[in-house]
Amino acid sequence: MVAVVAALVVTLMPLPSEAALAPGGTFTDDDGNFHEGAIEAIAAEGITRGCNPPFVDRYCPAGDVDRGAMAAFLRRALDLPDSGTDFFTDDNTSPFEADINAIAQAGITTGCRTGEFCPQRTLRRDEMAAFLRRALGLPDSGTDFFTDDNGLALEGDINAIAQAGITTGCRTGEFCPHRTLRRDEMASFLARAFDLTQMAPPTRPGLGWSLVVGGLNSPIQVLAPPGENRLLIAEQGGLIKIFENGSLSPTPFLNLKAQVDFGGEKGLLSMAIHPDYPTDRRLFVWYYAPDNHTRLVEYDIALDLESASSPRTVLSVAQPNSNHNGGFLAFGDDGYLYLGLGDGGGGNDPGGKARDLTTLLGKMIRIDVDGAQPYAIPQDNPYVGKPGLDEIWASGLRNPWRWSFDAGRMYIGDVGQDAREEINMVEASPVGYDFGWSRFEGTVCNPNDSDPSCSSIGLTFPVVELGRSAARSIVGGIVYRGPTVRSLADYYIYADTFVGTVRAFRQVGGTPVEQVDLTGDLKLDGIVHFGTDGSGELLVVSLFDGSIYRLTGG
Repeated sequence: MVAVVAALVVTLMPLPSEAALAPGGTFTDDDGNFHEGAIEAIAAEGITRGCNPPFVDRYCPAGDVDRGAMAAFLRRALDLPDSGTDFFTDDNTSPFEADINAIAQAGITTGCRTGEFCPQRTLRRDEMAAFLRRALGLPDSGTDFFTDDNGLALEGDINAIAQAGITTGCRTGEFCPHRTLRRDEMASFLARAFDLTQMAPPTRPGLGWSLVVGGLNSPIQVLAPPGENRLLIAEQGGLIKIFENGSLSPTPFLNLKAQVDFGGEKGLLSMAIHPDYPTDRRLFVWYYAPDNHTRLVEYDIALDLESASSPRTVLSVAQPNSNHNGGFLAFGDDGYLYLGLGDGGGGNDPGGKARDLTTLLGKMIRIDVDGAQPYAIPQDNPYVGKPGLDEIWASGLRNPWRWSFDAGRMYIGDVGQDAREEINMVEASPVGYDFGWSRFEGTVCNPNDSDPSCSSIGLTFPVVELGRSAARSIVGGIVYRGPTVRSLADYYIYADTFVGTVRAFRQVGGTPVEQVDLTGDLKLDGIVHFGTDGSGELLVVSLFDGSIYRLTGG
């Protein structure tokens, strides 16, 4: 057997004071846990990195500790160097291989059997005692502390860590040696073994909505101009208002009532400010006009930034029906303007317009509003030089009411018909995505489509879909990047207008992970838009009660 570690000198950084800990602490899933103070202690020392890479904000306190994870805990606690020797044959694909070799080099383990470490085997409490005893070089105790470990092979190790004050057992007079070790228990064992100060963080505030402004008339969008703390608020009836210093300006920023046909799904639907604002002071609006066209119009924002004027029509699209008008526009990181259009309305997309590349209906389009008047075509758009309109970036959408960009990806909330509400998430690349409507609604073949073949070749399916019992009108959201609500960092948050649900997920490599239902804390009817204020905090617009709310919590 390799010599046992003795007289190890462990240098630990001072633990932050309780006042320095953020509300809720390092991890979001251990609030109120009996061992939370110990978890904070080992996190402060870098002994744990959480359980959910790459986000590292969960600890999984109720999870089991396996032998590989135990090796990582000990190596970090002892600051052991790389070994340079491969001791075992069964850990070659383990993420903890280097940690296992390091503790083997230090004499803390000889494996589970000849030449093997069993890295994925869950760890029992008596095995943990043996690891800790060897790691700390503890002597024999000479005292029998517990009644339920008598005669066990590892009884001496259990008594040694009891003598050192690392354990008082699982209950009076017992150690529960064969019980699987949980991660929260492991934190307490480590904190006591390395004499770390344990302290629970301040309580994390619960999630909720805080009213920003009410008394609005059919609000449809909120927008913070770049670099400003004030908000522009679009009302479906045609007004854009300024909210600043806690109050609404009595004078509208822009009055489009004469240009807008308002009612149902018609009206002023979206606005966007040029990304070079205030150097480029153009404002772009998308609205339904009385002549049954939806129009993209640009305005010049005045030098005093209090109004906009001088309209110029950029694009006009004839609408065969009054619904499914899409309704969101935004600039991408590439500087181009993206606009989502619905399929023109009517059940089952009459005429198959959403996948017809000779019409803009049912498409995501991408145009260059700086390259020419009224606009130029980005030369890497997918249908440039091919059959299909040059403006088209993606097709097969039913009614992409709200969508957003984040970290090189586009997230689209596409409102369903009878079967599915869907979220699409794709790389923001001009590859010509076809999202499948109306052949498919979500991943469900539409039996009423004009082509009942149900071929899925070349289609891009949603990453999240909800049945009609769970959702009725999905609203695409945004990825939370605000400074305050740490528990929702990196989550894409979306909602349903009529059901009032709020849900979220994170993504790793384009795959949704950690899907959560936030409705218990954040239920709100009438959400039609997600935005941010000047500090990056998440805002929602409720059409039903004429209000804008800010996300709160910790």
